Order: sequence, then structure tokens, then C-alpha cells
Amino acid sequence: MILAGANVQVAEAALPNSGGTLRAAQLGGDLAAAQKLADAAAPAIAAERAWWGDETGPFLVVRTAAADHPIERGDAVALPTAGISDAGLKRAVAAAHLAAWIPGRVGRPPIPAWYAEGFSDFLTDRILLKAGQISLDNAVGRLAEADRGRDVAARGAILALKWDEAVRLKTGGKADLDDVILQMRNHYRQFAPGQGPDLTTGLVSAVWVVAKLDIRPEIARYAEGPAPIDLPEEMFGGCLQGRVTVAPAFDAGFNADASFAAKRLTGVRPRGPAWNSGLRDGMTLVSWTYTPGDMTRQIELVVLPTAKGKALARGKPRKVVFWPYGDADTNTRKIQLQPVLTAAQLKACVGKVAGA
Repeated sequence: MILAGANVQVAEAALPNSGGTLRAAQLGGDLAAAQKLADAAAPAIAAERAWWGDETGPFLVVRTAAADHPIERGDAVALPTAGISDAGLKRAVAAAHLAAWIPGRVGRPPIPAWYAEGFSDFLTDRILLKAGQISLDNAVGRLAEADRGRDVAARGAILALKWDEAVRLKTGGKADLDDVILQMRNHYRQFAPGQGPDLTTGLVSAVWVVAKLDIRPEIARYAEGPAPIDLPEEMFGGCLQGRVTVAPAFDAGFNADASFAAKRLTGVRPRGPAWNSGLRDGMTLVSWTYTPGDMTRQIELVVLPTAKGKALARGKPRKVVFWPYGDADTNTRKIQLQPVLTAAQLKACVGKVAGA
């Protein structure tokens, strides 16, 4: 590979535990900046090479504003400078590195977005945690953030978590998602380049070989559909919790936007919260206190009375206060570490979450 530019800074760093060397190049800046890139990238690259079982050979990392996509080679990766802080370099390099390696090692296209983005995020954090490059709090926090998300990457990460736990439980702790990915790699190696199974087929096959689990229905239900992804309430032997809180859904019982725009109540639903508090369509709104979606605050409306369904020009304003509790329930899940862990248990949980 040739890299050229008006101001290329190149630095090197040893790849831990492998004897290899990482060379980092940065377009612009000074040599100290390039060395910072090399020092940040070396542990991440070494951790992923150890995970893949491929720890030899040179490696190049390029940081440049022009590199919008990873270089799809096993010995090089490029990432853009924009939007990546020095503190985030380690994970950015690891994520780009893994994203570049996966397509050529475990399955041919099409590579579904939920896998390319979500699985990569899950595996990147696991590998870095295994190597001591990120904290357990950081890894769990990213899982919790993904669980709150609704995009394809978030769904992919939570699916990886779900199947990791399912494989572990089915095999009595003898295998996890790491073994599934490595099984995909080993199977794909048996074919001529580009002739192996597509990635989804390879994943389905590997999960069956490792744990005798058929994940095809869950791919259709979760990866390719909008259904909420079920998780056990406890994972990693009790290290993580995925507890669900059930509470009434927010429901004002009237059309708030239309009512506030017209300063007159409209859309009051019979037997709803507003109706049960004595409110009716047509009442004039004098003032209101209303926070949409907030179940911790009551709705306060000051209204003028009506007669025969018409607002009275005169009358004493009346304050009506009620809770916005609907008839339907809403489920909220929170992924977090087990709140009470001793130092020894916390150390053990690092290994469990990392797949060690």
C-alpha cells in the first residue's frame, strides 16, 4: 500500500504480546500526533489479532480527513480525523478494524446492516474489555444505550447480546458468541474465495453447530421486523440485569395540541383521565401546565364552565388537576450491572461479559 501526501507523519508502536509492529500514518499535524495515534491503536489491534488467532505481520493505521471508509484489507485500516477525539481513538481503530475484517473472514455479501453495525459494536467492546482497554462500566453502558435505541445498529447489538446469552445457557457455559463467530470463520475458510455461504446463512449454521439453536425465527422477528427484542432478566451468570418496569402509559385523555392551539378543549375521550376529572369538549382553556410524556407530574388546566355544551362568557375559572395515567401499560427495560457486587464478583463479571 502506498500513502502519499504533502505532510505525512509516520510513527511506530510495538503490538503487545505478538512481536509485531504497527505503523501509524497521519496526514497533517506533527510527529507527536502520529505517535499518539500509534500508541492508542496498538493495544486495540493486538487485542483483535489475538481474538482472531492471527498475531503476526505488519499493520498500518492511517488517519486522514479523506478516509471516509475502512480499507478492506487485513493489514491496514483507515479512519477519518473528523469527529474522533484522542480519547476515542482506541475504540475507533478497533471498530474500523473489525468492520474491515468481518466480510472477508466469516461470510460473503449480502452483509445485513444489523450485523455489520450492531454485531461489530458488540464484538468490538467485548474484545477491548477482554484486553483491558475499556472498563466494564463503559461496556455495560454502551449495551444500555443500544437497548434504548431503535435503529438497526442498536437492534444488532442487542441481538448479539441475546444470542450470546442463549448460546451460553444452551451449552452450560462452554461456548458463547465468540465461538459462533470463530466457527463461521473456520467454515468459510473451507471454500474458495467468494464461494462460501452468505453471512446470514453462515451465522445460522454456526449457531446450530455450536449450540443446536435455530435462530431463523428470531432473525425474521427481530432483525427484519420491529418487534421488541426479548432478553432474560439476568445475564452473564447474574452479572447483568435486564429488569423490566411496568407502568401506566402516558395519556392526557384529550387532544392536547389542538386544544392548546384553539384555547378550547377538544378530543376529550369518554372515560379517559380528563373526562373522569370532569372536563368536557368546548370548555375554554384559561391556562395550563402540561409536560407531554412526563408521568411524574400532574396535568393542571384552568377552564371556564360550559352550559349545554357551550362555553359561558362569564363564570368562575376552575382548576382541574389530574394524573396522565392511561389504561394501557408501558414496559421499560434497563440494562445495568448487578447493583451489589463485591470486588471479587466484579472482577469475575469482567471476565464473563468479555467472554473470557
